[in-house]
This record gives sequence, C-alpha cells and structure tokens, in this order.
Amino acid sequence: MSKGQPHTPGLPHYTHLIGLHAVRIVGRKDVFVALDRATTQAEQSTRKAIQGIGLFMQNEIVRDSDVFPTRRVNDQFSFVYITQSLTRVERGHLGDFPMEAGLLEVTDEIFHFTPEVMYLARLHQFGANHPVQEVRMKYKATLTLFKKQYPRTLRFMEAHDFRWEDCSPLANWDKALAQWPQNFRWAIKERKKY
Repeated sequence: MSKGQPHTPGLPHYTHLIGLHAVRIVGRKDVFVALDRATTQAEQSTRKAIQGIGLFMQNEIVRDSDVFPTRRVNDQFSFVYITQSLTRVERGHLGDFPMEAGLLEVTDEIFHFTPEVMYLARLHQFGANHPVQEVRMKYKATLTLFKKQYPRTLRFMEAHDFRWEDCSPLANWDKALAQWPQNFRWAIKERKKY
C-alpha cells in the first residue's frame, strides 16, 4: 500500500477477474510470465470499468461454472456469488428470520453463515463510510448485487441496521467468530519464487 492511501482493515477493495484471456498455451517455463502478462492486461482494461468488489467471471465461461450462482453485470462479465450459506438461508432452509438458534447451531450452518453475513455488514459499512468515493461506490454497487440475489436476507439486515447477530439473537456466535479473524492479513502472502 502506498503512502496516502487509506487502509481498510477487514475487507479488500479490489476485484478478482477470471477469464479466457488469462488462459493461454505456453511453455512450462513461461507459464507464470504469460499468466502475469495476461492478468495485468485484463485487469488494466476492465478493473476500472467494473463497478463492484469480489469475483467476476467472463460471460463466455459462465456456462462452464455451475458451482456458484452468477449475475450478468455487463456484456463482458458476471458477478460470482461465492456465498453458499446465504443461498441456503435465502431459500428458507433454516426458516424465517430471525432464525432458530438450535437449527443454526445443530446443522453447523453458523460456521458458514457467520463470515458471509459479516461480509455483507462490511459492504454496508464501507459503502457508507469509506473515505475514497470511487471505492465507496464499488462497495455500494456490490451490496446492490447481493440485494438482487438475496432480497429476503438483505431486507432483514437493512431493517436491523446490518447487525448480523439479529439474524438469530439466541445463537451462540462465539465459536464461529473465533474461527474468523477481523481482517484478511492472514491471507496475504507475497510470493517471490515459483
């Protein structure tokens, strides 16, 4: 991070791209150079045009990906919802809001739901408060994508000022919270050799 840029602990504000341009046939020794070049080219041409934070996939390869739901955002890219627990909750697999604590805990869904619902709360927080307007707009746009995919869940969260604990007030969130650090420093590693 360069000097003068605000630090936003807990949530990266960059965009990940998966696309055909990053896949090429190259010799084994050149694979990392080619991948780096292709990724840089794709990011430079599209990162600023995409209003959102998260994982985006080129539309040409969406049909080959059926694990996570996607939403087309423009002619080139679709947003990938890597939030499987939110999908189950939205479909009513755990009942209505507020959810029954016993069901959330006995199924261990609380361990999957916690980081996903905390992510939504952070999107809301940074969409309202991030000091850089361009970044703030990306957070808001991303939250709008989630509202389209998970309307029932987001209506509840908005009505409760994004206090994710209100999703199941009697649940014991302590064990689930102990697994998730407050920031992503544990995931950031710099690789110098391949």
